[in-house]
Amino acid sequence: MKRTSIFLLISLFISFSAGAQKRQRLEEMPPLNEDQRKQSVSYADGLRAFYSDNFTQAEQDFRTVISQNPKNDAAFYMLSKIRSAQKDYNGAAYYMEEARKIDKNNEWYLIEMATIQDQLRDYKQSSKLWEEATQLKPDNEYYLIALGDAYLQQEKFAEAIKTYDRLENLIGHHDDIVDVKKSIYLHQNDIKSAVGEYEKLLVNYPDEIRYYVEIAKIYMINNMPDKAYPYLQNALAKDKNNALLNMTLADYYESKEKKDEAFKYLLTAFKDPSLPIASKMTEMHNAFNEAFKVKDEKTLKKARQLAEALTEAHPNAVEGWKMIAAMQFMKEYHAEARIMFEKVLSLNSTDYTVWADYLFVLLKLKDYQTIVNNAEEITELFPTHAEMLYNVGFAYLQLKQADKAINYLNQASMFAFEPQLSAAILVALGDAYLLLGNKTEAVKAWKQAQRKGFNTPELKEKIQQNE
Repeated sequence: MKRTSIFLLISLFISFSAGAQKRQRLEEMPPLNEDQRKQSVSYADGLRAFYSDNFTQAEQDFRTVISQNPKNDAAFYMLSKIRSAQKDYNGAAYYMEEARKIDKNNEWYLIEMATIQDQLRDYKQSSKLWEEATQLKPDNEYYLIALGDAYLQQEKFAEAIKTYDRLENLIGHHDDIVDVKKSIYLHQNDIKSAVGEYEKLLVNYPDEIRYYVEIAKIYMINNMPDKAYPYLQNALAKDKNNALLNMTLADYYESKEKKDEAFKYLLTAFKDPSLPIASKMTEMHNAFNEAFKVKDEKTLKKARQLAEALTEAHPNAVEGWKMIAAMQFMKEYHAEARIMFEKVLSLNSTDYTVWADYLFVLLKLKDYQTIVNNAEEITELFPTHAEMLYNVGFAYLQLKQADKAINYLNQASMFAFEPQLSAAILVALGDAYLLLGNKTEAVKAWKQAQRKGFNTPELKEKIQQNE
């Protein structure tokens, strides 16, 4: 259980129990006199203000109670709660200590003070308080969790381990506890004890693949792959299709530089939909980057196989399709890349890099009609992106629709800051004006392109012919 949620529960218990204890004491008392009645009214007013987040009024009300009765521990407790809500933990500690002086045996005041000391990062003090709480209630798992955390914060690892052992004796086996203990042992470079935690589990759960994998990982990250191997083989004999196991086997064979063997297990893991796609993406990116760098058929084939396995296992996720599209793009298989990019956009139509590559492919294929068919969506998604607007304008120009081309190209020029792109826009704009027969505006745009650094012989000739 996460520490924040534990403390939320504890806080709720404290609030309700402190109130219950107060009500119980009141019920056992004789009828209230006038002063007591006023205190009760002020206390109730303070509670209403506190739970309405009116802390200023709440503090006034609880101070009124204390001025009438300096021994009212519940009012001090609520003043502490106000300070905690305002993140004034020193103030909260002061008022909680006052409440504890009055009622030394109140368990909930003890817990609240321990929580405040945690907020102050005074873990030496909070561990004393949490230890006191665990002695008071040995069967309370929340107190043990908080105590273990306080010891960890002080790097008192032996005490933390003992606390987690107490917790396990109370609630039985729990993977999260074992993982924390493992991390402590590894921090101390105590590999034997870290492995021992999972060895104990295998006695009772001999078919649990995760425990074999965890032991193998411990050995592998500590450069002991030969010790990892028997555990991987034992797990493989029990479940050869386990995705986590196959990923670990891939790592093992990679460490042995047996790349083909590593790839075999990696591909098996990729085909398993139970393994989250996020767990696969690092390997997918590594394979793609290697294929991009080496560009030989073997590495390209491996990257393609992984991407296809990704789409097979997660057909509604864009990652696999994007990788296939990127590889087709890299190999300049533009027609095939176009199909893949359209698949990606059908799953997620807002990715800029996908749109940019898709339009590049369409331009290579000279499929200007598809670009203009998507003009409205492109401009809605990227209304200030100069290159996108330029591509749409250029497509309209190629289709001889000069008016629409000029519209998009003018929009593109407003957001173009790179000289090279600005010049390209101006050249296309000049061509569009020429298509309309407006030579003056055409020459004007072309000369502006020259000033941006675009000064080819072809452009000079066009200017001379139309001046």
